Amino acid sequence: MGWLLPTLLLAPALGAAVRAAPHLSSVPQQAAPLSRRFRVRATTRKTAGSTVAQQVPAGIQSNRATSRPIVEGGDADDKNRIPTAHERHLRAAQAGLIPRLRAPRLGPLKKMLTKAQAYTYFALFFSLSYLWCLSAQALFKVGVFSELERQKVTIRMVGQIASSLLSILPFFELEIHGQDNVTREDGPVVWVANHVSELDLLVFLAIEGRLKVGKKRPIKFLYWSELDQYPVLSTFVKTSGMIPVEMEDTGFEIENQYKLHSVKDMMKRMNSALDEGFDIAILPEGRRNPDAPTLGKAFPGAYRLAKKHKAPIQFIGTHGIEDVWNVADGLHCGRKRVSVNIFPKIHNITSQEEFARRFYDLIGPWAASKTDVVDS
Repeated sequence: MGWLLPTLLLAPALGAAVRAAPHLSSVPQQAAPLSRRFRVRATTRKTAGSTVAQQVPAGIQSNRATSRPIVEGGDADDKNRIPTAHERHLRAAQAGLIPRLRAPRLGPLKKMLTKAQAYTYFALFFSLSYLWCLSAQALFKVGVFSELERQKVTIRMVGQIASSLLSILPFFELEIHGQDNVTREDGPVVWVANHVSELDLLVFLAIEGRLKVGKKRPIKFLYWSELDQYPVLSTFVKTSGMIPVEMEDTGFEIENQYKLHSVKDMMKRMNSALDEGFDIAILPEGRRNPDAPTLGKAFPGAYRLAKKHKAPIQFIGTHGIEDVWNVADGLHCGRKRVSVNIFPKIHNITSQEEFARRFYDLIGPWAASKTDVVDS
């Protein structure tokens, strides 16, 4: 309990910082406009005592469990066309075909202590990571590190900090399944995962630190460029060479809107990173998913990158992150267990449609109920 007093003193400031932190965004693909097949009609959604109008295509109804639309009825062309992998996933979720499994809820006292633990964790994590980044920058300036060495060592070190602190201050319990599927090869790998909250990056850093995933090829993430306005986080992403992408700060009912010049620069940086000995991690939903564990629309940038470099794709499914930190409640620590499944590498995915199918078929059941589907 020695951590409790400093935590109570730091909690107000840390709480404000955590709530203000922007989400990571990781999709190298500009969102397409809504299909012309759909007539647009107005529906409403309720938020905090008010009703907000939003545009939903005709022939689409809202998922009972989520705010995401599901195609139903519509024009003759809609009925004849084959539904996308995302639409099939949403229909299955609405029909209850994907069961939901959740860890036990924490009681009020345990929840309060867990949140205090979390604030202490973040205070130490950001402090230690920031000090390391400053040291790495100094060593780079005097010629001890090259730029690539600085980036690789920083990613490994911050991953080790994330993992070590979690064993001391376990504000969530991290289970990792499929560890044998992590093989340390010389060639590049494109990592793909679902995107739930700001906690995602910390979970992946902790995995990297615990399993030494980046011993040969450290993993670079894509992130929303707005993260650069937060000094400590900005220092980390720049020192480690993470890759920014510019995206409009739109509401969740509007599809992701990426800036074309930023997408081109991002693709150039990703190509260079793979050639320089890094792996790339992409969250193809592009932004935090307010409807987790139901998955959002996945963009095909990861598939295109893997195809260009003849690299396998390694899917990672996360389960339970939304019960620790989510879009609606922020860092609420309602439950503690976070389970991650690392699926076997998949070589030679032949199309965007196959990429989307595997994303939903593998990660969807795991995100909802920790169901490990055998890939076919």
